[in-house]
Amino acid sequence: DLRAARDRSPRWQVVHRLPQTAQAPADHPQDGQTEERTRKGARVTVRPLVYWPDARLSQRCAPVPGDEDVAGLVADMFDTMYAAKGRGLAAPQIGVMQRVFVMDAGWKDGAPTPMACVNPVVSGAGDVIDIDEMCLSVPDLVVPVLRPQASSLIYEDAATRLPVSISLTGAEARIAQHEADHLDGVLHLDRIDPNLRADLLASYEAKP
Repeated sequence: DLRAARDRSPRWQVVHRLPQTAQAPADHPQDGQTEERTRKGARVTVRPLVYWPDARLSQRCAPVPGDEDVAGLVADMFDTMYAAKGRGLAAPQIGVMQRVFVMDAGWKDGAPTPMACVNPVVSGAGDVIDIDEMCLSVPDLVVPVLRPQASSLIYEDAATRLPVSISLTGAEARIAQHEADHLDGVLHLDRIDPNLRADLLASYEAKP
């Protein structure tokens, strides 16, 4: 999740949509167990999150083969993201080392814009600004990160595997850049001054 501006691009590609009423429960699976339950008759699977300093968060993910069905993975990723009250989630954050991320910049504002991106390529554009970011894999740690305000995103549609190309601004651009970093083994902590990183981690690790 990111503490970014609330503005959103007027353009988006809706790839996988969940009911707006499907809000996140407060509980999470423990001890590596996948949690399954039903909500309004639909199966909901919440997978356990991978937390820093797990080595998988520093590894580059492999491309998804063109003939691989990712529907189940994408559904689980959306369920897990919403349950954790995040706005973005990359596959390595649930231990799947493939180039897939999901995001929904607007659901917390009551305007869901879910996107599922397979083998994405994200390129930043425009002025660079400093905004606080948070990450589901490093809970409650706020990190100021410089990123471009806009980005281009090329990816494969999760359902059809056809290529999609869109432009993003505001929160959507920042979330896409943050999640794409995860696929290359880069955390928000890796994009800041080493001294600031050390200070933030010292405070984070000192928490009970």
